[in-house]
Amino acid sequence: MDETKKMAAVAHALSDPTRLEIVEMIKRQNDICACHIQAGLNLSQPKASYHVKILVDAGLVRRSVRGTWSHYSLVDAGRVERLLDALR
Repeated sequence: MDETKKMAAVAHALSDPTRLEIVEMIKRQNDICACHIQAGLNLSQPKASYHVKILVDAGLVRRSVRGTWSHYSLVDAGRVERLLDALR
């Protein structure tokens, strides 16, 4: 993916309030189970998966599987913090 497409994917990922909340949750906890994202934001499993996939595809969040649960963490916490600061 070229640089322009990467930037567009990141901008799209951070353009939704639900995804911003997910990023903030992950940032606070460093590593979070999908079940906690669902419960914390009162989202259905498909809706939570949809939003997290966009963050993963944009390269902001990484997914790891532990048993039957997916866990999420930030790929580069410093980069994400700078992006969030720029949005503020």
